[in-house]
Amino acid sequence: MKIVEKVIYPIITKTESVAGFYINAIARQRDSYGVVTDIDPESYRPVTINWDKNEPFTYTEDELRVLKIEVVEQLLPLKTIITMPPATTVLLTDGEQVKFEPQEKLLVKEVSDCSLIIENVTTEETYQFELNGFPGKIFAHKIELPEIAVIPVEELPLSLQELQLKAELWLALNFNSILLNGLTPAIEQRVKHQYSQSLQQPCVSSDLDLAWSVAFEQYLKEQARKIGLFGLKVATKMLWHAEERSLRNAVAADANASQSSYDDLRYALRGNPQALKDISKCIPLGTPSDNHAASLFGQITDIDYRQQSFSLQWNNAKQSCLSILEMKALAISAVSFIHLSDNVSYEVSWDCSYLNAYIGFRTKKLAKAWLRTIKRIVGRLSNLKDYRVTKSDSQLETKWEYRVEQFRCKSMKKRLQSLEMVSQLNLDKMPPK
Repeated sequence: MKIVEKVIYPIITKTESVAGFYINAIARQRDSYGVVTDIDPESYRPVTINWDKNEPFTYTEDELRVLKIEVVEQLLPLKTIITMPPATTVLLTDGEQVKFEPQEKLLVKEVSDCSLIIENVTTEETYQFELNGFPGKIFAHKIELPEIAVIPVEELPLSLQELQLKAELWLALNFNSILLNGLTPAIEQRVKHQYSQSLQQPCVSSDLDLAWSVAFEQYLKEQARKIGLFGLKVATKMLWHAEERSLRNAVAADANASQSSYDDLRYALRGNPQALKDISKCIPLGTPSDNHAASLFGQITDIDYRQQSFSLQWNNAKQSCLSILEMKALAISAVSFIHLSDNVSYEVSWDCSYLNAYIGFRTKKLAKAWLRTIKRIVGRLSNLKDYRVTKSDSQLETKWEYRVEQFRCKSMKKRLQSLEMVSQLNLDKMPPK
C-alpha cells in the first residue's frame, strides 16, 4: 500500500466542518434530503441546509441533534467508486510522485475518522489519503440488488385466463357427453369439483367459478353443434305440419281457450281426418297444388341442456322454445338430408310424412336424355332448373336438376326404392338406346 504524504495538484483547501457537516454534504431528516450550502463556524447557526423543496434553513448544533438531522455517508467501503480530477498529482512518503488519470476508477476500500484507503480497479494498487483534503470525486455507487425469492411454478396461483384454458381442455378430454342427456345442477357441480381437484396449482375461488362458468357454457354450445340432444343438433332442419298448426291456431282464436282445450280438441279430431282438413282450410298456408306448401320449415338455433329444450327459428320469422315431448305432441319432426349418389339426394322427415327428392346432371343434354326413363321409375318431375350460377337446395354438385313433384308410388318404402334405382344409373353418360 502506498501512503500519500501530500496532494501536489489540485491545491485543496481544508474543508471546514461543524458537527460532521461540511459544504456539499448530503443531509437527511427522515424522508427529506438536502445539501449543505454553507458552513460558518463563527455563527450562532453555523450550518445552512437547502432542502429538496429548495427551502434553505440554518441550524444550531443542538437543533441538528434534536431534529435528528444527519449527514448521509457517501464514501462507503467496497461500494463507492471515485475518480480524480484531471492532472491530479500526489507525493508519496517514499518521495515518489504519482499522477492519476481522469479515466482511472478507484474503489474505496476502508474509511476511518481521518483517512481512507482506495484501490485502483485495474492495477489493484492501493493508496492511503488523509480524509480532509481528499481530491477525489464520487463517480458511482455499487448497489446490491435484493435477493428475489424464487417461487416454484407449482406454487404460483393460476390466472383467470389459465383457469379457463385448463377448464376447456379438461372438459374436452374428460367430460362424458352422455351426461348431457340428463344434465342437472348436481351433475354439473360434481364435474366442476372433479376439475378443481385436477388442478395442481393454487387459485382464487372467484376466478375458478368464473372461468368454469365461461368454459362450460362454451363447451355446451360446441356440443350443441357437434352432438346435439336426442339426435337433434343446432342447424337441424325442422318441419311443422300444417294440420297441427291449423288446429292450434283455431283453438287459440278463442280468448278463453286453454292448453287442455287444445289437447281435448286434438285427440277428438285425431280419428276424424275430414275435420282436421276443414280446420286446415281456415288458414291459407300455401297453394293447394304444392303438397308441402302448407308445412312450416325452420331450424334449431340453440339447445338448453339444463332445461332439455330447443330454440327454433321458423321461416315465417317466428321463434319457439320447445322440449322433445312438446315437439312430438305438436307433430314437429326433424328433416334429414340423404345423398344416394353424386346425382341423387333427398330430404325426409323423421316421421316419414315428408319427402323431397332431387336428381341432378352435369349437362342440360344429359338431363333431357334421361327424362323419360326417370319419369317411368319415379313419377312426375319439375321443369329442369339451371344452377350454373345460383346454388341449389339439393346440396348436389350438379348444374342442372329436376325435383320430384309427384311420386308414382304412394308408400314411402316404394318411393325410396325408386330413388335407389335411379341412383344406381350412370347419369353422367347418355342412356342406352
